[in-house]
Amino acid sequence: MLLILNQSKLFTRFLTFGAFLVIPSSPAYPQNQSFFTSSIPAQAPTTREDRVLKAIWQLPEVQRKAREIQRLSNGRVRVKLMVESEPTANEPYYTIRVFEDRQDRIATLYWFRVASPSGVITVQNEVTGDYISLEQWRKRYSDPK
Repeated sequence: MLLILNQSKLFTRFLTFGAFLVIPSSPAYPQNQSFFTSSIPAQAPTTREDRVLKAIWQLPEVQRKAREIQRLSNGRVRVKLMVESEPTANEPYYTIRVFEDRQDRIATLYWFRVASPSGVITVQNEVTGDYISLEQWRKRYSDPK
């Protein structure tokens, strides 16, 4: 299901999957283009943006974190994804934010970039702010020092 809303001449798309409809209630979300909630869609993604969101959502590390947060919060907090930016001539990648959606705020967990059109995924190093390969991140993630 795709819901299109007009917000100050800016069309914002909200993707909904399963029984979750995500509509922002605060100005913290004005530039978001898409959301992906903690349910995998029943139908195949149809747009490049949908495929990018699904690729990030299906990463084992994202799935593990989503399950952990849902378990620790007794189901009150969900992990979601949103497209922060789309590819441009200067920045040829999608920037995806993975975050906890809390009642009063969001808490960013990870930042990913997905190169367009190659689909290569990089992850922001939380210490340096640089983007590193998925393989480097997985090594750090599985063996923190």
